[in-house]
Amino acid sequence: SLAGQPRRIASGQFAHGMADFDYLAFFKEEITNENAAIKINAVNRTNLIASALGPQRTVSELIPYVTNVVQQEPLCNDEEFLFQMAKQYAVLSDYIDGQDELLIPPLEHLAAQEETVIRDQAIASMCVVVAKHPKLAPDHLVPALHRLAVKSDFFTGRVSACALLPTVYRYANEDQKASLRKVYTTLCADDTPMVRRAAAQKMKDLVNVCEKADILTDLISVYRQLSQEDTQDTIRVACVHTTLVMAKMLNEEENRQHTLSVIKSACEDRSWRVRLTVAKNFDQLCA
Repeated sequence: SLAGQPRRIASGQFAHGMADFDYLAFFKEEITNENAAIKINAVNRTNLIASALGPQRTVSELIPYVTNVVQQEPLCNDEEFLFQMAKQYAVLSDYIDGQDELLIPPLEHLAAQEETVIRDQAIASMCVVVAKHPKLAPDHLVPALHRLAVKSDFFTGRVSACALLPTVYRYANEDQKASLRKVYTTLCADDTPMVRRAAAQKMKDLVNVCEKADILTDLISVYRQLSQEDTQDTIRVACVHTTLVMAKMLNEEENRQHTLSVIKSACEDRSWRVRLTVAKNFDQLCA
């Protein structure tokens, strides 16, 4: 009976008379169970299944299965399953002998989902994976980001591209960074308000990993453009936070030219949220 196996697997009792037990079949049966609790518990034991299978079978059998299952009926519509699975891909990184490029396609798929928490978790897992293996960025994360940034069927992929940009930029090759900055400026001018907001909220993180010369050449114009965004005060708030980072990288004359007018406008902004953000950070802005 499979009913007693979760406890034995969870306690790590893989051997001792269980040599013929098919862990992958057990996992497949559990995650397709109609009982939500059994299904989610199985997902959260993915690492134990991987440990039992070993790196070779995990790479050749488990990873392809969990890559396909998030894209197929009925589980592709199960938001709780997708959220938990987005977590587990990062955990599986420890069980596949460095072949982490296999984790990027399913995470890219989840990063374009409609549900925000699924997207956010997929991005977080991608960031965990690339931080462990920075060499993945040029050949795998950069192309994934470019694909997300041009997804036109729904805006969510472009929102995720904004969230992923600072981390990917940090680890990208130097010859890829100019195109990434161009992607960012395009996202800042996106027709969809949610995409512009996501881009603005990640601007301070992107500025933090950019060279000063590149900021002055490519990012100052979108910074000023977003600071005058009429429709969303959250974007103007984000520009105040960006100023805190950017001002430390610029000299006095450059700040006078580029950031001072933004702060002056923010002090007189019609939105109390923008004015409050300036007030809360006024000591840092003056420093």
